[in-house]
Amino acid sequence: MEIGQRFTRLVITSIDKKKCNCVCDCGNEIKKYISDVIKGNHKSCGCLGRQRLKEHREKHFLTGSPTYNSWENMTNRCNTNSVQHKNSIDSYKNVTICEQWKGRGGFQIFYNEMGDRPEGKTLDRIDNELGYFKENCRWATKQEQQNNRRVCKKYQFRGSLQTIAEIMKVTNLSYMIVWHRLNKGKSW
Repeated sequence: MEIGQRFTRLVITSIDKKKCNCVCDCGNEIKKYISDVIKGNHKSCGCLGRQRLKEHREKHFLTGSPTYNSWENMTNRCNTNSVQHKNSIDSYKNVTICEQWKGRGGFQIFYNEMGDRPEGKTLDRIDNELGYFKENCRWATKQEQQNNRRVCKKYQFRGSLQTIAEIMKVTNLSYMIVWHRLNKGKSW
């Protein structure tokens, strides 16, 4: 080791028996053990770590956002190793997530394909027999999700399949009247 020698962002300005004085690229002066500088244990005065943290936060600016939370909840539901999965019902046991949305970089692809989560909506699978992938996912209200459950029976109504709740909303009729008409085969 000699004066003027560079180690990442540190330049040696003086050397004692075990320590050396360094000036960092940012201008800060620090004193560190020679062995730590040589091994790369110290690459800057601390500014490099702060810069990397700032870059990480800027890259993942959506961490903690509603969109990120929806993605994270989806991955936790489908991760058979997660604590949340082990404590949940078996409805997600065989549900898969497309490879692009998994792991490192998965959130960014998910975000690019699904966009920001609209207020009052959460992630929903259009066909509950299939997994999570772009063409099978949407942002849906709680009511839309309630009507999209496997247990909801759907009836043919005005050219499409709808639940009793959806028919009630369109017709302004009570549950009993709609149910009775559907089960007696009466026309609309």
